[in-house]
Amino acid sequence: MPAYIFKIGGSILFDGEILKTELIQKWINVINELVSSGNRVGIVIGGGRPARKYIKAASELGANKSYQDLLGIESARQNARLFIAALNQSYPTPPKNYEELIHALGTHDLVICGGFQPGQSTNAVAAIFSETIGAKYLFNITNIDKVYNKDPDNSKMR
Repeated sequence: MPAYIFKIGGSILFDGEILKTELIQKWINVINELVSSGNRVGIVIGGGRPARKYIKAASELGANKSYQDLLGIESARQNARLFIAALNQSYPTPPKNYEELIHALGTHDLVICGGFQPGQSTNAVAAIFSETIGAKYLFNITNIDKVYNKDPDNSKMR
């Protein structure tokens, strides 16, 4: 059975403070079509603006980098839950680690997750997910316009 992974950057889910529900609905329609055609689909969603807000506040309040990452991971999982709510055939909760991902894949053809652990990006989670299910394609949907050898936004550097 063919498998596809979509890594959706959390930053493109929002227009300022407003969720782009019309755009999200378009992705939901594509995902529904792929699953109903007999494909396995994995989705990894980033934390986006909410994650950056929590990380910045936690940093200002003295939290260490690992704890800041945990806040970002929770934001990504919240974004994943939004997609789960719209895709009722998906595994009902975002897996929190690789073992939970394996379990979810044993029962569902559609699994949606956020981050797994501090120090690991959702891009890395998407790569692990892709390898795990032998995905034919990994689509990275992002607001980054090029491939860079370092973070192009120095304001995000920690």
